[in-house]
Amino acid sequence: MWPGHTDWHLDVYGSGDREPYLRQARELGLTAAAVTLHPADDNIRSRYLEHGLYVLSSRFEGFGMVVIEAQACGLPVVAFDCPTGPAELIADGETGLLVPDGDVDALAVALDRAMTDDAWRLRASRAAVRHASAYSVDNIMTRWQQLFAQLLSPALEERLRIQTGS
Repeated sequence: MWPGHTDWHLDVYGSGDREPYLRQARELGLTAAAVTLHPADDNIRSRYLEHGLYVLSSRFEGFGMVVIEAQACGLPVVAFDCPTGPAELIADGETGLLVPDGDVDALAVALDRAMTDDAWRLRASRAAVRHASAYSVDNIMTRWQQLFAQLLSPALEERLRIQTGS
C-alpha cells in the first residue's frame, strides 16, 4: 500500500514496457496491491474524472497535452521538472507540484503532501481547471484567427495596393 495512505491507489494507463512503471512504484515504496497497470484507454477523460491527482513521472516532455487534459478535469499535477514542458504548464504549489528532475524521493514527498492536504488539493484542482481553460478549443481558435488576421492583413493590403495601382 501507499505508506500512510491506505485509501489511495495508483492507476497507470498506457502500453509498451511496463517495467519502468513497476520499478518507479517500488522506488516509491508501494506494494503491488497499491498499483494497477491498465492498457491504453480511448476515453482517458473518464479515467481522469475518477481520480484525485495526476502524476507525470516523465524524464522528458514536449508540450504536455496530458498535463492540460488532466488539469481540465480538475486534477492537480505532480511532476518532475524535466527539461521543457511541466514548468511551462504547472504553477508550482498552485496547480500542482514540481520536483527536481529525476528526484524520486522528492516525488514521494510531493505525493505525500498532495494526498494529505485535502484543502490544498481542492484549491489546486480549481486553479488547474482555470489554467486549462486557456487551452480550450474556443480560446485556441480565437488565438489562431487573430494570428492569421495579423499575418494576412499586411499581405492583403499590399496585394490590393498593387492590384489597384494605388
